[in-house]
Amino acid sequence: MVADPTMRPARSFLFVPGHDEHKLERALASDADCVIVDLEDSVPRELKRSAREACAAFLSAHTSRPLLALRVNAADTGEFEDDLAAAAAGPFELVWIPKAQRPADVVRAERLLGGRSTFLAASLETARGVFAAHAIVSARARIAAVSVGTAVGGDLEADLGARWSADGGELHYLRSHVLIAARAADIGEIVDGAYTDFRDGEGLRASAIAARCLGYTGKMVIHPAQIPTVNEVFTPTMSEVDYATRVLETFDGALAKGGAAASLDGKMIDYATAGQARRLLDRAASLQRAER
Repeated sequence: MVADPTMRPARSFLFVPGHDEHKLERALASDADCVIVDLEDSVPRELKRSAREACAAFLSAHTSRPLLALRVNAADTGEFEDDLAAAAAGPFELVWIPKAQRPADVVRAERLLGGRSTFLAASLETARGVFAAHAIVSARARIAAVSVGTAVGGDLEADLGARWSADGGELHYLRSHVLIAARAADIGEIVDGAYTDFRDGEGLRASAIAARCLGYTGKMVIHPAQIPTVNEVFTPTMSEVDYATRVLETFDGALAKGGAAASLDGKMIDYATAGQARRLLDRAASLQRAER
């Protein structure tokens, strides 16, 4: 059975090394919406096989848990097929494909997962991957999330020969390009890359706000201390919910009178404004349901 392309909503995506049971235990007890068990960069090459076996066995014993994802090794490594087999055998709801560069990477992952109803996420961390963003994220309906590699010192920065500054101005085009590709493909979860200085709370908040203002729905985190800030930034505030509710009430009133526009607090509202308000309210409601 192929998964419906709507997974549980998530704001914070916490990476944890797949070979470290202590960190796995801590991650499961955290407030992260999604725990991404990593078989890629954080696992030494000689431990990848044991990590595949150990993390699946460990996680299967835990019945109460957040959304569980497995980040496999990239499609052009010799680990891809074995990692996908581990994903199919484990308790994972989501498989994260790093350094996705072509639609064939997604197609191959889906084939290797077989009939298991597991969601897919594509991480765009190379120039080729970002350039082909829409083709990659629209390759299969099973894709439910996409992320962009905005981390300082990460693969995308290196591949571009770039140097991210403190204010992140260089990231605006990359984030926008991936966001447009994801929205055009009806992807629900659009995730910004990690902020690597976990001691810089102000920098994390600024980075998260910049991503949310563009339309991103969540952010990667590399340390549990980053989770509260990310969850807060990507949760609609009460004032936002109240205003969106008023927008819909005012617009519905205008429609009932035969109009298609109205004013609220000195601002014009129309179908587009109402659609944006409805999206915010739907997101707030889905996050509330996920937390129950």
